[in-house]
Amino acid sequence: MKCDLPGQRVTTTTMLMRAALSLFILLTCLRVWVGPFPILPEARGQIPDAGLQRKLLLEEAQRTNQLLSDIKRFLESGDLNVRIKGADNQVRSERLEN
Repeated sequence: MKCDLPGQRVTTTTMLMRAALSLFILLTCLRVWVGPFPILPEARGQIPDAGLQRKLLLEEAQRTNQLLSDIKRFLESGDLNVRIKGADNQVRSERLEN
């Protein structure tokens, strides 16, 4: 066996590792040269309908605006009573204790 460096012996393991590395580099170069292979079939999507998407977006915006208008009208109409479940129980228990 030929030695690469003086005083160094090339073993069978070293030769196998070099062969494996050379094969890996060769396959990598081949893969880069050829290009990617499709593993999965191509996805076939539908052509987007921009008009329909815009219409749906406008309908959703109108529905949101209507809900916000209802909330605004409700808040402007008068007093608003807020009840918190846990707080109501604590207030009642404190009143009963006094």
